[in-house]
Amino acid sequence: MNMKKQGKHIRKWGKRIFTSFLVMWFLALVVFFVNPNQSSKFLESVLGVQQVKALFVKKQKPIPCEEFITHAWQMNDDVAAYWKHSRETGLEKDLTFINDIRAAYHKGEIELIEPTKHYEIDTMWYSFAFAKTHVKTFLDTLALRFQANLKQTDLEGTRFLITSLLRTKSSVARLRKNNRNAIKNSSHLHGTTFDVSYATFMGERSYNEGEIQHLKEALAKALFDLRNEGKCWVKYELYQTCFHVVVKKQIPAEKAA
Repeated sequence: MNMKKQGKHIRKWGKRIFTSFLVMWFLALVVFFVNPNQSSKFLESVLGVQQVKALFVKKQKPIPCEEFITHAWQMNDDVAAYWKHSRETGLEKDLTFINDIRAAYHKGEIELIEPTKHYEIDTMWYSFAFAKTHVKTFLDTLALRFQANLKQTDLEGTRFLITSLLRTKSSVARLRKNNRNAIKNSSHLHGTTFDVSYATFMGERSYNEGEIQHLKEALAKALFDLRNEGKCWVKYELYQTCFHVVVKKQIPAEKAA
């Protein structure tokens, strides 16, 4: 057989093989659609379950990650929103030195803010544990709301931490040397304002990162609700890891259930 005839013979067999393959593929498709369950079992026995799934199961598109919007991110009240009310309902004049705090306390203009079973007072280098009476009432209300959000969890009884309260002109001047966010005409001068940490909580044990986030959200939820009720302004501070809270006057007290 010469080369020309041999090539013709190979092409002829190639066409037959290709045609046979197409016919078999067509028949296989017909059988599959007529009895897909039986066909699937046959393929699984030959190829394996994973390979069959890879052939016939439609791949799901990955669900894009979405950032969880917490209550904290929704509270961003600025100075313009609360400064006028704070000035009008706070101390008549800003205090300059510690002796001025003592005088205001004896006049009944401010109250001493002491730790309770629901919150602690931090060691404060630039402020003093005093505030207007309605701030003390608000703190007690916030504590009850916070505990209600922790009800029936192993975090119940955790105390939040107050990190800043009343400031004097001299303490603000010292603070501004070390804190770029501090402002000269701070509402902390009025006795209407406090900062509460969302990164540090007090209890009978230490807390892991997940528990800290849960406590932060419980505190944020309590503040968010009080803010929506028109009882305060709140700013979520990132640099200082605290909620900056300015309290509106005439807050009705709440009683524990």
